[in-house]
Amino acid sequence: MKSRKGKKRNALKALQPALDNVVLYSAHCFDQMQIIGVKNRAIHEAIFNQSHKFNIMLLTFCSDGASQWVDTFIPNISPCKSREAQDICDPISEKMIANHNPKHFICSAWYCTLTDKIDLKAMEQDIVELFRSAGAFDRQICNLAWNMRPENEK
Repeated sequence: MKSRKGKKRNALKALQPALDNVVLYSAHCFDQMQIIGVKNRAIHEAIFNQSHKFNIMLLTFCSDGASQWVDTFIPNISPCKSREAQDICDPISEKMIANHNPKHFICSAWYCTLTDKIDLKAMEQDIVELFRSAGAFDRQICNLAWNMRPENEK
């Protein structure tokens, strides 16, 4: 009788091209996390249950009324599961927020791919524009969206 372990490993390997096209992102200006590229349950489960070489950009959006600015940071994360990546990124994001005057801080955000084959730094302007167009520089939009989130997503 053949082992089923090999079949499961082959199924995960077969999903890899699809996983390389997955993008996850969220911010205070969205009322929920955005997921692009998830076409079936197997991909969804692989995203959250499998180790990946996460490629994450953390962002903070600020304004002093006269000007607006964005700080970005791309942490170097070893392959891990999504919960471990979150445990690494949350303190960094909190530190980025703490480095700003609370009167200037409007929104924090993150943008993630499941592969390091994508150059997030080269995409920075597009990523910033994605959040800007969603209202990342609008305190009212951010507060409304954040307040609409269930407590377990905050």
